[in-house]
Amino acid sequence: MMISKMIVTLFAGMLAVVLAMQLLLCGLPLFRRLEFDAVCHKYSLLMDRTGKLTPLITSQLAQELAGRGFTVSRIEGTDNASFGDNLDLLVISSYSGCRFRSDLTPEEVDIFFTYQSSTICRVLKN
Repeated sequence: MMISKMIVTLFAGMLAVVLAMQLLLCGLPLFRRLEFDAVCHKYSLLMDRTGKLTPLITSQLAQELAGRGFTVSRIEGTDNASFGDNLDLLVISSYSGCRFRSDLTPEEVDIFFTYQSSTICRVLKN
């Protein structure tokens, strides 16, 4: 009787660990997406202050994303906008993540993220 309780408890514990790991791995892309959007939004605000996507902003954005483990494939934005024009930013990136197959073996996958924003230029230029 005591052995059967111990076996059931051990099995339930192992099942709980496997389920917790699966939930964690399913939640990681969401957290990476939130991090990616936050970084891109920060540079979208910098772009709003200058009225264009400068090479400095582009390189800083690429460096920060690379420092966080993202592989940037494309960064595009408005080169020069007048007051009232659209300021567009497009960032396409990927991140190598891990997921479990149906046979519970880990598999490395690339997860792609796209950030696209459009704001109105509020910078007056002479």
